[in-house]
Amino acid sequence: PEDTFVVIVLYQTYVPASLVLLEIMDRLARKHVNVKFIKAVATSCVENFHDNHCPGMFMYKGGELLHSDVPCADLFGGMRMTEHTVEYVLAERGLIDIEFDEDPRDKLKLMNMVLKHGKDVARRHENDVDSDGDDREYVNNQYQKYR
Repeated sequence: PEDTFVVIVLYQTYVPASLVLLEIMDRLARKHVNVKFIKAVATSCVENFHDNHCPGMFMYKGGELLHSDVPCADLFGGMRMTEHTVEYVLAERGLIDIEFDEDPRDKLKLMNMVLKHGKDVARRHENDVDSDGDDREYVNNQYQKYR
């Protein structure tokens, strides 16, 4: 139907963020049956699609492209993305009907700051944050740090 939202995820099985996002998308597809979730190996549908663009996400309604996020892992919190961070973005863009009291990615930001700078920096930052501003700083891939 023309009023159906479609989310397409382009992935590579050897890109860790792709695997995390695919697992989350499987759960979201069962939870939000009014949205069609499609996954495809990136290079099988887009010739020369670069691995550093994976995962990529495209959102459509009625055949019209609404959003294109390539790569999209940072948008959801990098390797620490969760079902809630992905749902938040989908809800923010009007694809699903769910409300959040706060952006769940903010907790990821704080956790990443603690990992990167220690607890004192995170405490100082929490006290200094201007609630009207958007000063998120995502560390997208802690995975590389531990390799």
